[in-house]
Amino acid sequence: MRRGSLAALLLLLLLSGCAEEPLKVGIRSWIGYDVIPMARQWGWIGPEVELIPRESAAESLSGLASGELQAACLTLDEVIRGLDQGLSLTIVAVMNVSSGADSLLVRPGINSVADLRGARIALQTSGANMLMLTAALASGGLALSDIELVEATPADLPGLWEAGDIAAVATYEPHARALRNIGAVTLLSSRDTPELIFDVIAVRSDAVKTRKKALANLVSAILRAQSHVHDNPVDTVYRLASLRGNPVWVTEEELRHVVIPTLDRQHGYFDRDSPLSAAVGRINELFVNAGVTNSPQGNAGLLDPAYLPELPE
Repeated sequence: MRRGSLAALLLLLLLSGCAEEPLKVGIRSWIGYDVIPMARQWGWIGPEVELIPRESAAESLSGLASGELQAACLTLDEVIRGLDQGLSLTIVAVMNVSSGADSLLVRPGINSVADLRGARIALQTSGANMLMLTAALASGGLALSDIELVEATPADLPGLWEAGDIAAVATYEPHARALRNIGAVTLLSSRDTPELIFDVIAVRSDAVKTRKKALANLVSAILRAQSHVHDNPVDTVYRLASLRGNPVWVTEEELRHVVIPTLDRQHGYFDRDSPLSAAVGRINELFVNAGVTNSPQGNAGLLDPAYLPELPE
């Protein structure tokens, strides 16, 4: 082998050894997040992005804290909890806004939030269910101290309900639908608290500075997939139904309970006085008052629209 060829081979091996690891993104199964695997099916997400399945927000936040993940799909309130725990996170895109996907369900005969005083209410406290519950209680003049929390995974809820152990549940679709099928009644949903429960892409702030190419690919793919939702709704439903392993009608119902943003809405959410900024303030108020978080988390540096393309003229 000639010296030049050997040198070239050594250089190639050196460069391959220094190749940047893919951006690792934690993702859970959720109708608003599933545009990401849909984008991957089309080849819009390159090898610089790796999707890492996660079962819960707690797993995603733990991965962000350890550095195992550089980004994750989270609800806005989960991001605020992460900030309260000392994480430095930046939101680069909105995945969806809950508009009926999150609910407080009760037994027949419970007609108001005030009727829940002293009640046992089941939920998974690490996720957006806690935001739904604290917002609902506050609307009726109650606090977490006025009820008994029962920690439960979504899979636990039907058994607890049928055993008569609980009076109410805070959960999300499709688990809410399963509970309605066995007698639960929706008392309040995120339609009653508009633009409060956001799902977003949250990125470790150090990765925002160092992983620009991968983040640009991820956000571009998300926006293309979200555009497809609006431009080709029928095709979207069938694709998402296949991805989720659900009947088409179930997927149609799930999509009706969320708002998938257009590019115009994406830009609006990152304005200074946007609904997203207002939601940060409202969640801080609810969570600090309820003792869920220790202190308010500011907006400074939290929202970064740098990866959104400019709106067409």
